Order: sequence, then C-alpha cells, then structure tokens
Amino acid sequence: MKKSLIFLMLLILSSAVLAVGPVTNLQAGTITNESIEWTWTNPSDPDYDHVVVEIDGQQKTSGDISTYIATGLSPETSYTITVYAVNTSGNKSSGVSDTQTTQANPDTTPPGTVSNLGETSVGTDFIYWAWTNPSDPDFDHVIIYLNDVEMTTTSSEVYHATGLNSSTTYTIKIHTVDSNNNVNTTDVTDSATTDAEPDTMPPASISGLAEQSTGEDWIYWAWTNPSDSDFDHVIIYIGNTNVANTSNSYYNATGLSPNTSYTIKIHTVDSNNNVNTTDVTDSATTQEESQGPIIDVLQIGGDDEAPYITEDPTPYLRVSTNVDANCTLSSNENFSFDSGTKFSTTGEKRHKYTFPELDEGEYTYYIICRSAQGIDSNVFELDFEIDLPPNISITNYLTSSDSDINESQSQEWPVIYSATEKTMTLSKVSLGFTKINFILNNDSNDVTVEVASLKNIPSSIKPIQRKTFKFIEVGTNNLDDSIIESAEVFFIVEREWLDSNNVSDDEIALFRYNNSQWNELPTEKLSAGTSYITYKATLPGFSFFAIAEKNISEEPCTENWSCSEWSNCSQEGIQTRICSDLNNCSTTINKPNETQSCEYSPPPTHNETLNKTNQTGSGQENKTNMKTDNTATQPQLCNYDNECVAPENSENCPFDCQENSGSGIGWAVWLIIVIGVLVLCVLAYIIYNKKSHGNSSENSKPASYEPPKGESVESMDIQKLREKLQKFKEEKMEDPDRLDSIEQK
Repeated sequence: MKKSLIFLMLLILSSAVLAVGPVTNLQAGTITNESIEWTWTNPSDPDYDHVVVEIDGQQKTSGDISTYIATGLSPETSYTITVYAVNTSGNKSSGVSDTQTTQANPDTTPPGTVSNLGETSVGTDFIYWAWTNPSDPDFDHVIIYLNDVEMTTTSSEVYHATGLNSSTTYTIKIHTVDSNNNVNTTDVTDSATTDAEPDTMPPASISGLAEQSTGEDWIYWAWTNPSDSDFDHVIIYIGNTNVANTSNSYYNATGLSPNTSYTIKIHTVDSNNNVNTTDVTDSATTQEESQGPIIDVLQIGGDDEAPYITEDPTPYLRVSTNVDANCTLSSNENFSFDSGTKFSTTGEKRHKYTFPELDEGEYTYYIICRSAQGIDSNVFELDFEIDLPPNISITNYLTSSDSDINESQSQEWPVIYSATEKTMTLSKVSLGFTKINFILNNDSNDVTVEVASLKNIPSSIKPIQRKTFKFIEVGTNNLDDSIIESAEVFFIVEREWLDSNNVSDDEIALFRYNNSQWNELPTEKLSAGTSYITYKATLPGFSFFAIAEKNISEEPCTENWSCSEWSNCSQEGIQTRICSDLNNCSTTINKPNETQSCEYSPPPTHNETLNKTNQTGSGQENKTNMKTDNTATQPQLCNYDNECVAPENSENCPFDCQENSGSGIGWAVWLIIVIGVLVLCVLAYIIYNKKSHGNSSENSKPASYEPPKGESVESMDIQKLREKLQKFKEEKMEDPDRLDSIEQK
C-alpha cells in the first residue's frame, strides 16, 4: 500500500515537472471580410518546442510560430482560435482562446447623383452654382469640374466659380463619391454665361421733335426715338421741370395757359441707366382762349342742305365742330349739356347720332357741344322733316326663300367710315354665328348686314359633300366684297352634334360658297366648353356659308341611302316609305323616291252561300260549261279544283275560291283524304283477322299459311280495296274520268 502511494506521488510530480506553460498575449490583428490575423507570445520554458493552432476546434497548423492568419472565411461570421504550447516531451499546455468576427463584404455601389443643379448668381467674372446632394447614407463628397477641368472636391451644396472672363459660357460638371471611395461618374452639368462688361455709353438723342397740334391749354409734341438696341426711355422736361418719363415717341402737355409759349426738353436713357444729357428742345404756343365750339350741320338722313327733309324714319345726323368736342342733343330747348343724349360718335371734330324710329312729320332738336377745355357752345337749333314714301317697307337682302330660313337677324349703319372696325353681335344661338367684325377700305352709307340660318340651301347652290352642322347666308346692302378691308366671324358648334356625327372638334372649319364652289376658310378653335365649341374664321366677303367637317380627305361624301318597305296602297292610290342617308352627307342628289303611285284594290268579299249545283245541265257537259261559258244565266263560280271561273275581278267569286290559282282544296283533295282513311281501316282489319285466325287455329294449321295458288295476301287486300273504291265511285262520284286519274295516282 505504501509503495502504491509513493508511485502515484512520483507520477504526479513528474507530470508537473514535465508540463509546459501556455501562450500569452493572444490578440487579433487585421480583420477583413474573409480573413482574421492573430498574434501571441510563446512560453519561455526551456523545453518549449512548438504550438498547435485550432479554429473552432479543428487543428489548422502547428509549429514554432507566433502569428496565424485564418483565410477563406465567410463575411460577418464569428471564429474562435485556440492555441496550445507543446514541449519537447510532447506535453500540451492548457489552450488559450480568442473569438473574432469577420467584416462585411466591401461596398462597391456608388452614391446617387446630385439634383437641381443651376446657377444662382452671375456677374462679369463669377458664376455661383447650387445643387442638392444625394440622400445616400454613405455619401461623402462631390468632385467639381469646370469646362472638364477638375477644380475641387466638397461636401457642401454650393460652388463659387470666380476669376472668370466676361461674356463667356462655362459648364460645371459634378460627380458624387461615397465613404468607400465609390465614384458615380454620371455627368450632371449646367452651363451659364458671365455678364458682359458694364455699358457706359448713353444712347443717341431723339430726332424730329416738333409740336403736332395745339389747343387753349395743351400742346401735342412728337419725335423719333433713337435706334440703339439698349434704348429704354426718355426724360421729358417742360421748362426745367421733369414732367414725364416715357418710352413713347409723343407727349401731350395739358393744363397749360392759353396763348402762352412752352419749351419741351428731352434726354434719352438706355437700359443701363446711361443718360444722354444733350438737350433736344422745341417751343410752341397754346391757342388763344375761345368762346366754345362752333357747330355746323353736315348732313341729316342723307340731306346736306336746309331745309332738311328725309325719307328715312331712322335718320342719322352728322355735325362738325371747329375744335375737338363732345356733343349732346335734346328735343327740350332748355336742356343742359349733361342732361342731353350723347352722340354715338363724338370727342373729335366730327360727330354722329342716329335717331330712333320717327313718325312722319316735322321735328326740332337742340345741340350743345363742349370743348376739351370744358367750354360749351351756344345752343344750336336743328329743324328737319320726315317725309316717308308710300308703303315704306324693310328690304330683305337675303336670296334664300322664306321657307328655307330658320332664323335671321339684321343690323343697319347709316354710314361706315373707312378704317373703322364695326361689330355685329348676334344674340340668337340658332344662327350659328355669334359675332362679325369688319373694316372697310372706303366710306359707305346705308349699310345693312342680315344673317340667317337655313333649313335648306337653295337648289342653285352646289352640295358641299361633307358632314355639315349648319348652313348660313349673310346678305348685305352697300357692302360689296371689293370694299371689305378685313372681316372675321365667330361661330359655335354643339358638342352633341360633334359626338353624334363622330367628328372631332379639331376637324371643324367654315366654308364659303363662291364661284360655284365651296372654299374652306382659315379657321381657329378658340375654346371648348361642355355644350359648345367656339371658333373664329377670316372672311374675304359675305355669301353662303357652311359650318362643316374639314377637308381631311380628298374623297367626297358618298350618299348611302337605306329605305323602309313600301306601305300598302292607300285609297288615294299612293304608297310611301322612309329613306335615310347612312353617311349623313347632307345632300339629296341620289335620294330615292319616298312616294309612288299604285292601283288600289279593295279586299275580296266572302259569299256565305256557295252554289255547288249546276242549274243548266249535268255530267261532263256541265263541267265543260263551267270552264268555258262565263256568260251563262247562272254561272258556276268555282269548279272541282276550287278555281274561280267567274269573269276577271268578279265579286261573285266566293272568298275561299281563288281565281285561276288551282291552289284551293277541291274535290280531288277531299277524295284522296277519304281513300287514305279507308286504306288505314282495311289494313287494320286485315291485321286484326290475321291475329284472330292465328290464335284460333294455331294447333291445327301448318307452320306457314299459304294463300290459294296464284294469289298472295297482298293481292287479296288490293282486290278488296278496289271493290270498295268501285262502290264509292258509283255512289259519290259524278266524274268517272277524273276518278280514274286519281286511282292511277
């Protein structure tokens, strides 16, 4: 026992003496997404020999090393290293361990590009740009290029390019970079031009300064502005007082004193506020103070000499004044300027007024005109007489007949001066036209314009051969095409019509009929509402018009008529039907007739008493008489075939007797039906006898029954049938020849 204990103690002591110390300072070095580096310090034991390295319990290497790099690892994964020291006797120390995690895979995706790049300020030698950096979390900075030359890097959102040349275009280019140095090489660019060097040269002076007209308290000057491209305005002085700055080439100085001299002085200014201080001047004197405008009557109702007599119930009055003025009139002698009725055209030296419709008789009106200085004229008395011609009536200037006109509206002008725009406003939506504007190149008196929407165009007008919304005629008086300087018309089209005819609102135009053809006019769509589309067209003159589908193809509209069946012939001998054009061409060139004449035939009457007996004879002679003699005293109305043998269209034929048809149910048909019934009865009787006979003598007769020699069951049945037929013939039939024919069938 003592020996065993001693041996065990010696063994333990020897093991302790032979063991080696562990490694120390085990730590990680460089760590990547696929490798981990570890280092340590080996033991200083004299019998140390090498180390053993395990990764996650698996030995990877051994040797006298103090560094190990584990490679081929997975990214973002934890790995544990254990290092054992081994002495020369092969004894291992205790293991020393360390756990580390590999890094994630490196980022290779560049950031997004900048946005909203643009210049914010420009000078003669600088351009300021700004932008918005991308929102990528790893965005780091941008690289800035100017005209493809790298200038700088920055993480801000602005760049100030300085030291540039004036009047020069520069292009900035920006690339973005993230924290892993991934560069987005997509070019985001913007170009801007530096300002030109400041202009210090003033514009030229005005030319041609002179007064154009004068009044008691005003002077009107005009001139020509300089042609400098940067000219902006002029500074106007009256005396040495700055009274206005304007870009116009005229100035009306008002509020002046009568019979006084005034001097205007003008300086020019350009867009850079360079002022040309050279004085350009002109002097003028206002007129002497007057006692008020002088009134002179030029014309009333076409009469230009007193005493004024006119046949016009709505005469126009034209007066003149020696100065610009406004005029009013009244039938009250004691009226004032402000209480009178203002002339329709006034404010200058010519004035016009159109009286409302007046009855025949003598009239006195009073006129006052007020000058621009507010001085009233003396009251001017005007006497004139309305002397209507007998049976005066309104003239119709339309060529369409009243039955073709759907709606119309007219307007009259006693006088229209050249270069004056006139407007005719049309209040009726059904007219299609809503407004007409026109300007004449010559004066014209007693002008009338009448507009009418048409149900149908006159037969003398060539069809337009296209889908048409409305036909319109514009008639005029004293308004020839030759004196029309310009004209335009506004018109509308119902959206419902466009939709139902499958026409786009961009495919509508106005057409004018001239020189025996329809001509498309320049048409512009102005607006599109929920119910109507508004258009404007330019007119060379007035005539017939069509609001229709544009000439979008060269093929004309081809009529395609579809008609209903003819009606029954009426007692008046007329048949009718309805025809419609499937292509909606709005023409009736090839329209079929919708009425035609016919011969009325009353329905046949039914004779309730049918005479089936021949009163004049019997047998074959009677049959012959029925077919050939229509003049007998009592004619047979129907023969055996139920054919009518009465004279043609005779009302004696019974209702169930069809004339010359042979299609009625006659004697022959009834005979066939009777024979068929008899045949069925005979067959049923034979079958019944066979069965009865067979049942009663089944045990006594031979297996197969045979009829007497030379006969068969079929021949016996036919023989019986013929006997019955002969009997029926003798009893019922009066025409043996016809029965023989039926028997053969």
